[in-house]
Amino acid sequence: MNGRPNIHQRLNEVLARIEPTALQESVSDLFSRLIDMLDLLHLLDACLKTDDTLVNSPIIFKSLHEKAKELIATIEGQAKQTEGVSATLDGLYDSTIFAFQHELKRVRNFIVLNPEHTIEQERTEFARAHGLLRNCVQQTIISISVIFDSTLTGDQLFDDFKLKLEQSVVLCEALTILIERVNRAESQRDLDSYFALIEAMTMFESFMSYLMFRDWAEVERFTQEITASRTEFQLWPQLKQFAAYLDTLHCHVRMRAVLHNHPLQQAMLSQ
Repeated sequence: MNGRPNIHQRLNEVLARIEPTALQESVSDLFSRLIDMLDLLHLLDACLKTDDTLVNSPIIFKSLHEKAKELIATIEGQAKQTEGVSATLDGLYDSTIFAFQHELKRVRNFIVLNPEHTIEQERTEFARAHGLLRNCVQQTIISISVIFDSTLTGDQLFDDFKLKLEQSVVLCEALTILIERVNRAESQRDLDSYFALIEAMTMFESFMSYLMFRDWAEVERFTQEITASRTEFQLWPQLKQFAAYLDTLHCHVRMRAVLHNHPLQQAMLSQ
């Protein structure tokens, strides 16, 4: 299937490694649900091609919304309680729930066409949501798979190396802007730099899905604590911690395999 080279074969190979049987069946069920969501996303991609079919997009977004809720319920009610779930897999399940809850808020906005938008505006919004949702689903499949087969790589499941490269470059650029705004707010300590930071954090939310799931909650925690700060004594320590965290995160992103031999990675290695 387009964009999914031998994915069923690859996932069956992963499943064959899983013991006990109850855990294998549980992971298989999650894979099936995620593949169903990918099928809907392929259908959504086709709908975005023409004006006549674009009007069907809200129906698909509604189905995606329902399937995401079912996935969360399955992980919470069954998968996490299955025999053989390791601490690593349990933590990944928690991160997956958080990620899909985050994306549900986005999908909910597209279940009905916005009468104030033109067709092109809707297409742009839908296309962006499509890309973010696809990234979320793919990352879930990859993250679960590598727990049972550490040799597996994302490009063995999904033939979109160029897309992952572009996303990593954009993420690096977004992180650079956010880090600069945090550092400026910490050094200048005035309202202009504070509001510029708030603007940058709002901007960065659009690129959250390009991060690994484990980083979503931490970024959101810092964002909430910074925006909730009511005094300088509350704010400045948060900015210092956030700056240190973002520097580490930026380094990790720049070391991604898709950036191998890219100028971003070479520049870091030469420092």
